Amino acid sequence: MKMVGWLLGIVVLFVGVAYVLLFTPLGNSIIKPIIETEIQKQIHIPSKLKRFSVEMSNLDILLEINPSNTIALKGTYSLLLQSFDINYDVDAGELATLKQITGADIRGDLHLSGKVNGSKEKMLIDGHSNMADSKTTFSAVLKDFQPKSAKVNIKDLKLQKLLYMIKQPHYGDALLDLDVVVDNADVENLQGIVKSRIKNGLLDSRYFTKAYRFKLPMPKSTFHAVATTILNNNSIDTKADIFSTLADLHVKKVHFDMKDTTLKSDYKVKVDNLDKLYFVTKRHLKGSFIANGELKKAKDMDFTIHSNIAGGKVDVKLHNDDFHADINKLQTLDILDILIYPKIFKSNIDAKIDYNLAVQKGRFKGFLSNGKFIKNQVFDLRKQIFRGDVSADINRENILASLNLRSNTSLIMTKDTYLNSKTNHIKSVIDISANGNPFVVKLDGNIERPKVRIDAGKILKKEVTKAVVKELKRHLDKDVSNLLKRLF
Repeated sequence: MKMVGWLLGIVVLFVGVAYVLLFTPLGNSIIKPIIETEIQKQIHIPSKLKRFSVEMSNLDILLEINPSNTIALKGTYSLLLQSFDINYDVDAGELATLKQITGADIRGDLHLSGKVNGSKEKMLIDGHSNMADSKTTFSAVLKDFQPKSAKVNIKDLKLQKLLYMIKQPHYGDALLDLDVVVDNADVENLQGIVKSRIKNGLLDSRYFTKAYRFKLPMPKSTFHAVATTILNNNSIDTKADIFSTLADLHVKKVHFDMKDTTLKSDYKVKVDNLDKLYFVTKRHLKGSFIANGELKKAKDMDFTIHSNIAGGKVDVKLHNDDFHADINKLQTLDILDILIYPKIFKSNIDAKIDYNLAVQKGRFKGFLSNGKFIKNQVFDLRKQIFRGDVSADINRENILASLNLRSNTSLIMTKDTYLNSKTNHIKSVIDISANGNPFVVKLDGNIERPKVRIDAGKILKKEVTKAVVKELKRHLDKDVSNLLKRLF
């Protein structure tokens, strides 16, 4: 639209000066160098009028703005009535050289052609373009040279070429269809609808792997999307559905207020196969994931997540940098199944997490109930029910965790177990008393395969004591028996 407005400005400049010179051939020869000088003063780009004819009510102009770009104007006009019926043709071989005209920091090629007709009271503009290799048509109605309504239809625009034009990273390849109907273009009384569709999308895995520093390469990921946007006064409301091989995102309503720039949106995300996120999680996962929530952005930013997962429920609230999560009745067997770990312990977990994203510090505090070992152990604990506390202090990548599990006859306890979330290094001393048999387990090394040492000194001491007592008792029992025989 700015380009078309600039074209109208050129027309008015050409015609106005030509009227002063009475539209004579001599006048045209005099005005031509004046116009060239004036244009170069305005746009600071070397330019040349290759063709220039303004006589009576007709004009025929071909302006060359450096060798890469030309603008052609041809038609009729009436300066007195401020009316025009002009065909225009813009052939921009390199948009970067037109920054002074367009005001946009863009690059690439563009061909734009169409017609401008009408008067100051009502002017019609229509045209077509090959923007980003698309089939684009547009029309607009202006009053006093200000837009009143507009229609734009874009078919098969190449996303990768558009990103290049606006100097954005190559996020991916796709084709974009866009249908825009603006019934009222006045910003204070905006009315319209925008329908968009993205098809044949392919994310640039190399770019995302490098940009987000994934240690594992992002897999090939396809996507497509549909969206509808309603323009209503100062409000923009959008409904969108995005589908990809990694995850699906559904938004019923994104509400943006242009006056106070506040944003509010619901969302629902679905991951059909968690193992596809291996490049992010760096471990294989099993199962699916569904979550929903809301995003609010005004003076503060608030974000919520709600998910039924692992047999329980997780509710998350993020207020600016403050993260809080409530974990209710998660099942350890389901968690172990997701993590593809052996299913050795069944329990319910209730917990709270508080963490500050800015300072990267927080605390986890939880409670395990109805705990039960379900695989045969050296000391059979399968019939025992455990309960107890689990907690952790988080300081960036450093985690200090404690666990205290108890049953009627057994105990599992560790204090200040150290875990580094970056290096996956663990160092822990676990005290265990299984059915009254005490021993210590020491872990040190990578959490996946730590070195394990078992200190059974307490058990051996107990067993030796039992053996000595048993032998003493046997001898005592024998001596007492002989004594009774002699007496009776």
